[in-house]
Order: sequence, then C-alpha cells, then structure tokens
Amino acid sequence: MKNRFKFKPLDFILLIAIILSVAYVVIKMKTDLHYKWDWSSTLSYIIRYDSINDSYVPGLLISGLIVTFKLSVWATVFASIIGLVMGLIRIYAGAALRLTSLLYVALVRNIPSIVFIFIFYFFISGQIADAFSLNSLSSESSRYAGVIAFLF
Repeated sequence: MKNRFKFKPLDFILLIAIILSVAYVVIKMKTDLHYKWDWSSTLSYIIRYDSINDSYVPGLLISGLIVTFKLSVWATVFASIIGLVMGLIRIYAGAALRLTSLLYVALVRNIPSIVFIFIFYFFISGQIADAFSLNSLSSESSRYAGVIAFLF
C-alpha cells in the first residue's frame, strides 16, 4: 500500500497547537486550582464499621454499585423479553397486533431514555407509592420504577 499518511505543515501546526493547549490547561490547573483532595473520608463510603451489628458493612458506593448491577440485570431480562415478544408479533401476528408492535417500537425509539427515566422514576413511582400507601416502601417503588424505566 503506497498511500501512507504524510505530515504536512498544517498538520504540524495543529499538533503543536493541541499540545500547547493541553499544556496551558495543565499549568492553569496546577497554579490556579488551590484545592487539595482529601481522600481520607473516601474509605467510609466504600466500607464502614457498623457498631450495632459489630461488623463491617458496605458503604454507599458499594451499595449503589450493587443496586446498579441488580437494576441492570432485571432491566436487561425484562427488556429482552419485551423485545422478543415485539419481534415475534411483527413476524407472526395479524395486522392489528403488527401495527401495535410497530407503534410501540416507533414510540420507544423516538423518545430519549432520560425522558422515560424521569417519567417513571419521579412521577409514576410517587403516584404508585401514594396510591397504595407505600410511603415506608417508597425506595422499593422507586427501584421498581427504575427497572420499568430501563425496559424502554
């Protein structure tokens, strides 16, 4: 292959401009940013000692990571089922069901995921918790709403 890339004078100028820009940002961060990171409290967010149970328990970061994995697994399972059903309907069902499946896919494809998350997590989970008097379980209803939001 004879088509090798050759540096031209403009390429060198752009490369030098990028290097100088990155160097400028790094120097400005070192000289103007007077914040010293305090990492001493970070460990308590990963793992902490619970004096009531007299043992170490996961901190907020580990708990959030576990909830994220659970949410991802359940959402993937349910979304795969819904996708399979919609695909099979589009292939094998009658015209009315195919149209319904087509509308569902078109609707879900054209609405950003963050909109679904806001609608289900903030609005619908609150309405479900109020309707069934689940105020003590509002975090559970929010979790379910999170799974539902990620289905789409």
